[in-house]
Amino acid sequence: MKRTPNFKVVGKVTDDEKQKVINAIHNLFEKPWTVPDREKTDRKKTSKQSSILKFINEETNALMLEYGAEPFDFPADGYFIMEQKNFIKYFGSKDASGTVADLSPRVGLLYEDTISNVDFALIAFHETLHVKAMHVWEAWKKSGKTPIKCIRHGIIVSSSHEHDVKSKEYKYFACLHEATVEWMCEQAFLKIIDLQELSKEKERINSDAFKIARRKLAKKLNIKEERIRYIRKDGTPSMFVYQYPRTLLKYVCEKISDKFNDKYPKKEDVFKEFIRTHFTSDLTTVIKLVDDVFGEKSFRLFERLDTEDKRTSCALVLMELEKKLQEMTLG
Repeated sequence: MKRTPNFKVVGKVTDDEKQKVINAIHNLFEKPWTVPDREKTDRKKTSKQSSILKFINEETNALMLEYGAEPFDFPADGYFIMEQKNFIKYFGSKDASGTVADLSPRVGLLYEDTISNVDFALIAFHETLHVKAMHVWEAWKKSGKTPIKCIRHGIIVSSSHEHDVKSKEYKYFACLHEATVEWMCEQAFLKIIDLQELSKEKERINSDAFKIARRKLAKKLNIKEERIRYIRKDGTPSMFVYQYPRTLLKYVCEKISDKFNDKYPKKEDVFKEFIRTHFTSDLTTVIKLVDDVFGEKSFRLFERLDTEDKRTSCALVLMELEKKLQEMTLG
């Protein structure tokens, strides 16, 4: 099976130049450059971690097939488990537990946040979904070279090179994209903890002692119990992330289901259209569904979601959607 992500190349360059870009991206993933001193910075994976990564590759490929995308293998040696100092040095991310660049054959996992197998599996699953999303690259000519930029990544839409030159940069729907990815992780959770490699963790999660501890911890943190997927040995919670964007997305899917119940009996059925968009980068269906339920240009409200201020921005968008829905109902 191929090892290159699904991508397209667009832009004001010749077909020959586009093909050169395509060949370069294929080569990057098929023959990744060697990372100097990897043995000193990348922690060796345990046998359980390697087995979990094999499952993640197979499960994400199954999802791709289900939603009409060509699957590809992302190898276990494409994941780097690094302690914070090296994680920041090699991947440049200070606040994440996992990360992947748009154009990279590597996933970075922060060792300190992936010590438990539950955390390792869910964070690796999340990042793998990012790798396996559709990418659209724009190419242009500059000084005899052909630079490229990712202008579509799953649900994310970014400004073109022409807009950037005019200082009109933008990046829309990143919060919605992350909410979609994490909801997919939430849906895969039961299948993940059912792995033999997580049998001890599953036994603990199903115990009365864990349920009591989770209830107490949720009350202490003033959060819903279902946000806590595991409690680490140090007593800190492992939680599903992007809570507010996911709640907003679930609300939108529920309202679409209410209106188009014959085709989408449950909100999860509507969510499948967002998953499809993740793997194809075709926003046509989800835009139409949102606008049909909430009114013209309602999908554009997701542009206002802020990854740095998720709670406030999601609350404001929710209020606006509820207002528009009421107007549609009365009108």
